[in-house]
Amino acid sequence: MGSKQALSNGNEVEEMTDLLLGFTKANQVGIVITMGLENTPTGAVLRVAAAASNNHADPVVRARWASAHAVLPAKEYKNLMGLLTSLLYRLDFEIGEEEMRSIGVNRA
Repeated sequence: MGSKQALSNGNEVEEMTDLLLGFTKANQVGIVITMGLENTPTGAVLRVAAAASNNHADPVVRARWASAHAVLPAKEYKNLMGLLTSLLYRLDFEIGEEEMRSIGVNRA
């Protein structure tokens, strides 16, 4: 994932859609992504957040947790696909944390 090689098929929107679709199916969640500006002492930076809501098919699993959030500053990314990939890694970790807390374990 950290490769500098061009792995794109040239259609970043399609690739991002596929990545999000795979993530939502694998984790059985709904995702909302928001972008905004954050003012810093050195100027404005893009801030991107993702929220996942549990829509697992099993109501017992679905009831365990409501949502998980991940936020990152986007200044170190060169393209949106890299940013989205990193954000989803963070969100996946947060989902794991929420799931572990829901069963009484403090850390994943």
